[in-house]
Amino acid sequence: MVILKRLTLERQKRNLSKAALGYKLEIHPSLIGKYESGVQRPYRPAQKKLEAFFGMSIDELLEEVD
Repeated sequence: MVILKRLTLERQKRNLSKAALGYKLEIHPSLIGKYESGVQRPYRPAQKKLEAFFGMSIDELLEEVD
């Protein structure tokens, strides 16, 4: 079973690649990948952008879902 972060699912629901999401939010696509894999937690400016775009808290976006 593959466990994903909600951020990944929400991005995919909107048919956005990591690059497209990064472009929209002015966040480097490699950072989007790090957030989704759990390697890095977003710094405050990126958190605010992600929360505003998805309408969810960063804790919700980074929780694991299956």
